[in-house]
Amino acid sequence: MHGVPAQGLRQGRIGHGGGLLLVAAVLASQLLTCASEGCEPGSRWHTGRLECVPQCELRLGLLSWNGASALRHVPASMHMAIHDVNSRNGTLAPALASIALDANVTWTYKDTQGDPVVAMQQVLEWNSGSSSIGALVGPARSAVSAAVSTIASLFAIPLVSFWSVSPLLGNKIDHPFFSRTIPSSTLVTDSLPPIWTAFGWRKVGVIFVDDLWGRSFNIEVGTLAAIGGFLHRG
Repeated sequence: MHGVPAQGLRQGRIGHGGGLLLVAAVLASQLLTCASEGCEPGSRWHTGRLECVPQCELRLGLLSWNGASALRHVPASMHMAIHDVNSRNGTLAPALASIALDANVTWTYKDTQGDPVVAMQQVLEWNSGSSSIGALVGPARSAVSAAVSTIASLFAIPLVSFWSVSPLLGNKIDHPFFSRTIPSSTLVTDSLPPIWTAFGWRKVGVIFVDDLWGRSFNIEVGTLAAIGGFLHRG
């Protein structure tokens, strides 16, 4: 938390980089499942009321990328999210404030370095010990999310990304446990043909990164160009 300005923290709560809303939503879904189990072994009775309060333990894993300046506030946002959930603050996830739940949420963080192989190794390490991860937040890049999604599917771990926009990640057959809080890049590509027409352009070229996001973006642009009668090179 040291060295993070207050303004950056406030932006982290609402920004596209992960914000508190993302994390609170993931935690809410996990904790509500725990609460619905009722008075299972390990639960306790609330003092002063004839009401069972399930004790819920959840360990959350955050995968981000320190090398991207736009993402440096994400760990701080995560810290604030965990505090809000554990303190029963329902500002962003109202259900958390209304259910009887003794939640103990912890989190751990790894820097993926923007590398799919590194990220996969990190998730495997998290789930090789006695303290496994109950849900994953991140990663940022689509190529990294696709790799992590494969591992998450093996362990049936929910994966929620705050930055991955490749439309291919929306395929629930290939990525059944993946979800995101940011629209896919289809919204961007769909807006391009009207711009080309407005400027009178008939030829379009795409310079893209050769990864999951870049390749799918180039394919989308090519498809729209063919439909509109534009010449596409990518």
